[in-house]
Amino acid sequence: MLLADPAETSPWLQQPSDVDLATAYPAGGESDGWARLECRIDGTGALGACGVLDESHPGQGFGAAALSLVAKFRAAPGLAASNAGGVRLRLDFLKPEGPPFRDAVFKTGSHRGLGPPGPYFPDRAFRMRQGGVVLTDCRVTDRGLLRDCRIAAVAPAGWGFDEATLRMALTNWMTAAPLRDGQAGPADQVWRFRVDFPRPPYDARMHGRLPRDPGATP
Repeated sequence: MLLADPAETSPWLQQPSDVDLATAYPAGGESDGWARLECRIDGTGALGACGVLDESHPGQGFGAAALSLVAKFRAAPGLAASNAGGVRLRLDFLKPEGPPFRDAVFKTGSHRGLGPPGPYFPDRAFRMRQGGVVLTDCRVTDRGLLRDCRIAAVAPAGWGFDEATLRMALTNWMTAAPLRDGQAGPADQVWRFRVDFPRPPYDARMHGRLPRDPGATP
């Protein structure tokens, strides 16, 4: 649920979808949570100079999750005109249903500024400098390999981030991190993993070539 202060029905031309909220849910979250932001609105209706006013369950990451969604908002002209001094937002995050979260391990921590997905970064998203987030549920073997993966959520859709995640699991580019001390696994050994595809940096030399997919046929 998204609320704007002072008018709860303030018009937005664009705002985060339910999938956006689900994928932004912090990995350290233990229950439903919320965060309130204060932002300025520029001439295009975009939000900027945002700060966290307060959040539920400090330390679980709800404030950071809310900040990660700022770019998803676009205010209608009327809202921008009536809130020249700024606007306050509350974002509510529902704990996603499904398997417990577990950290993933990648064969490289970063690859040419493309983050852990590295050479698996989707070509079109690379060209257009589009980032994304994927939640995937996988069965974890005794060796930490990921099997029988299914996509739980992807944002934004249509850029190939889901297919790239499945390829990374299939080729063992992405595996499961060891369990933390005292952490018990589910009986079916199915865990949820979050995969972040950071927005590619702009570099004319870099964008003259596409990332190499190790799974692709030469």
